[in-house]
Amino acid sequence: MMGTLSRLGFRSERFDRVRDFTRDIAIVPVSAKTGEGIGELLAVLIGLTQQYMTDKLQVTAGHALGTVL
Repeated sequence: MMGTLSRLGFRSERFDRVRDFTRDIAIVPVSAKTGEGIGELLAVLIGLTQQYMTDKLQVTAGHALGTVL
């Protein structure tokens, strides 16, 4: 995956090695089968949202949706 992103002109790195989230794509290894990595994925998403989208955060009722590739 990182090789493909690099060939397309994107910088990427494993999430715990990223120094600048505005320049690098953070890759979080996740297993939909075992659930491994879900906590780390949520932590990265919440951290990035709090850092860069604070003015757009809002609480809504209902279930969340997502896709694991």
